[in-house]
Amino acid sequence: MYGSGAFTQTGGTATVNNTLSLGYYAPGSGAYTLNVGSLATNNLTVGQFGPGVFTQSGGTNTASGALTLANHSGSRGTYNLQGGSLSAATVNLKSGGAFNQTGGILNATAGLTTRAPTP
Repeated sequence: MYGSGAFTQTGGTATVNNTLSLGYYAPGSGAYTLNVGSLATNNLTVGQFGPGVFTQSGGTNTASGALTLANHSGSRGTYNLQGGSLSAATVNLKSGGAFNQTGGILNATAGLTTRAPTP
């Protein structure tokens, strides 16, 4: 059995040298809230196999590779961009994924893709 986890960043710098995954196993869930500070990852997956939510109200989030929402079939991934800046080479929005922008800046250098989730 897998549980749920939540992380709130209110300052400083967080660096993940590989992939940061939220909601890795169902039925567990993962949530990350970025209020102030910076997060740097190679890849960010919100909703790997289970549900994941990333809420950004400020600060800087940089994924040098891909931001993927709802990676696998049956997963759910939501990114709420309310403020701050989000940069990713690619934003992959799959079935079960949602990207909600009510503020802030999105910079997807290689583009935005929509496609079916990975089986």
